[in-house]
Amino acid sequence: MGLRVNAVWLVLGLFLAAAARTTGEAEIRALNVEDLGVPVSTMRRMGDFLVPKPGQKGWWFITSYNPVRRNTLPIQIYIVDLDARKVKMVKSNPSGALCYSLNSKGVMAGDGRFYMGHYAKTGVWRFDPGDGSLEFIDFPDIKDRVLPFCMQEAEDGKIYMGTASAKAYVIEYDPKSNQFRDFGVQGPKHPSPRYIYSMAVGKKYVYSAAGKNPWYLVATDRETMEQKVLISDPDYLEVSGRGGNCTARVSLKSRSQKPAIRKLFRLRDGLASETQPSKGKPRPKAAPRPELLLTLARPNSEGKAQIWFRMPGKDWSYVDLEGIQTTPWKSLSLKALPDGRLLGAPRGYEDFFIYDPAKNEFSIPGKAPLSAYTMQCLGGKVYIAGYPGTYMVEYDPAVPWTFFTTTPKHKEPPLSSVDSNPRECHRFGNLVQTHHARASAIGADGCIYVGAHAERLHVGGGLVWWNPKDRKPAGLRKPFLVQDCAGLTAARDGKLIVYSSTPVTDPRAKSATPKEAKLFVFDVATKKVTDVIVPVPGLQSCGPVTAIGDRILGVGRKAGSHLFYVFDLSEMKIILNRPLSSGTSSLKIGPDGRIYFLAENILKRLDPTTLAFESIGSIEKGGEFEFLEQDLYLAGYHLRRIRNVTTLGASKEVDGR
Repeated sequence: MGLRVNAVWLVLGLFLAAAARTTGEAEIRALNVEDLGVPVSTMRRMGDFLVPKPGQKGWWFITSYNPVRRNTLPIQIYIVDLDARKVKMVKSNPSGALCYSLNSKGVMAGDGRFYMGHYAKTGVWRFDPGDGSLEFIDFPDIKDRVLPFCMQEAEDGKIYMGTASAKAYVIEYDPKSNQFRDFGVQGPKHPSPRYIYSMAVGKKYVYSAAGKNPWYLVATDRETMEQKVLISDPDYLEVSGRGGNCTARVSLKSRSQKPAIRKLFRLRDGLASETQPSKGKPRPKAAPRPELLLTLARPNSEGKAQIWFRMPGKDWSYVDLEGIQTTPWKSLSLKALPDGRLLGAPRGYEDFFIYDPAKNEFSIPGKAPLSAYTMQCLGGKVYIAGYPGTYMVEYDPAVPWTFFTTTPKHKEPPLSSVDSNPRECHRFGNLVQTHHARASAIGADGCIYVGAHAERLHVGGGLVWWNPKDRKPAGLRKPFLVQDCAGLTAARDGKLIVYSSTPVTDPRAKSATPKEAKLFVFDVATKKVTDVIVPVPGLQSCGPVTAIGDRILGVGRKAGSHLFYVFDLSEMKIILNRPLSSGTSSLKIGPDGRIYFLAENILKRLDPTTLAFESIGSIEKGGEFEFLEQDLYLAGYHLRRIRNVTTLGASKEVDGR
């Protein structure tokens, strides 16, 4: 009887809690969001294979649109006969993309056909250079979404693919039988990303440069598929060759010897034996190839593009591509420009846009030279940082965009040139071993600071900075080897830079995994970390941060829940630690001095003087946002605006969060 009563009370309690939540959510009003339209409509392109015709009697060019698709549109593959200037378009629906990666440029096989990799759904594309026909050969046994990072043909005609990045498979394909074999993930188990970065195929074994952090040289028997590790955890590893000419180049770090020790190994019969480089025979000269110019290959709003090419010994020519499908392209971040306009940065490497609210017009300055993540305005210029290699460029909105504008009659200046706009600042990954830019801030010394994220060969994060006056880069890596960047802000009027961290694990176990997240306080005058703070014990991440004076405001994560905290640097103590119903990606100081952020789809703000929270209202599909005067703009596939946000009253708080 007691159990039945308790069960009734439990059900009733759950019902009342659900009702309370439903009632509370209804009290959060939906904000009036104005849709300003689609700033950028385009389609990403990938592929770019040049394939010789039989007997070197001409060339094909193959490219594809809608790779790595995030929509329901098919892949469009354009096959161009460069000699006849004829175009054929093939629509196909395997999930993913026709792929040309760093070490996977396709294989011209002994059967006279050309094989190309496919990202996501595992399989190969087979192209016949004789008649221009193309087909996809599916290998459904592997369900993981993988990238064929390298391809190599064996002497017996079988083709081997090495994949990335969650799983490092070796896959065999036999063109004669049209059959695949899964050789499995190569090397010892360790966290992703995992690569087969390069590959060599001997008579009896496949040799893989597997892993990347750490590296393993793996030999896999081509008959039994049995694996053995020949070399573990070098600093760098690259394998190449086929048949009896397989080799491995290895770099090993040494405390007593600088630079790193480099060794060459001969790979034969499943063994690696150290050898010396030989001069060998000079390679025969490759047949002259067409020159491609692809700056106009991006589709315009009408779905048209041009492929410019110059055949050996001839003048420039082109073919028109028509019927290219386009789709709204997502902007990831926004930046208010000093002249009252808004700059939008795209996902991937597509188009930046500028929105002019006075004219209610969009314009496209140009295509991105990087995968942009964070932007800062200083001295009339915009400093844009992102991937790869924690790359930074300087853009002047008052000067025409020059990157990716080369035509047969015009050559753009190099990105490093003073005449380039945007102009390269530095690739900071060379200094601190990082890849992505996570957040940025401006210091009192006039430098732009960036919190960076490392992956692949390294983990953790880094702090880098760029001085626009003397154009000198600098950076700091050691304190952040296993403390990745979760956020960055300038405090005390820019005299301090505060780096917010998330602890990570070193796959090589050379650094212990930190127990909790921290705030690293960096003095811009001395260029040193002066304090390391645990704002709340046990934080798994200190999250995004901002600052007003000496107060650091952040949204951290602890035991799967989120909290808003305020830490005072002058008193070196926590003054607010309040639960939140969800996390957020960023905190922004509004024109009224209050702190704005999105928790799930609820726009909230905090009064920094009273530390009182308000829920302003709900926004469907929130996204990153930026202020222009009193208006709030939201990034995404459409640009959206909420007018006079600072004057809006608050909805009723639901649950104190």
